Amino acid sequence: MSERLEKSWSAVLVAARTHHNSLVDEGAIDEDRVRLTIAARVAEVKELTTPIAEGGKGLSQRQAAKVLGVSHTTVQQDLADKLPENGNKVATEGKADGGRAASQRNVRNHHYRSAVADDED
Repeated sequence: MSERLEKSWSAVLVAARTHHNSLVDEGAIDEDRVRLTIAARVAEVKELTTPIAEGGKGLSQRQAAKVLGVSHTTVQQDLADKLPENGNKVATEGKADGGRAASQRNVRNHHYRSAVADDED
């Protein structure tokens, strides 16, 4: 990624984070109901569990799990780098059904939360 594009995206992300924080402060968004994408969570897990001497936060896996609102098993899996590049939880390579059955089980067994932004007052 070019430096110019990276700076541009950084500015967008900072603005989005600032806006998000102001919505949380106003009570428009329940911060506990917002979830990270898998890729963002993996990055957060790595930052949180990297030793302080190496530029991280130095948390244990269980502490990082509590901060992120996930299980310590999820943190272990994120650190193991076993996720496919597309971010799906289930690798589909070599499965007769393309992995659809396993993916459907994952969706049925998890409760997903989402935040809805409505600009109408």
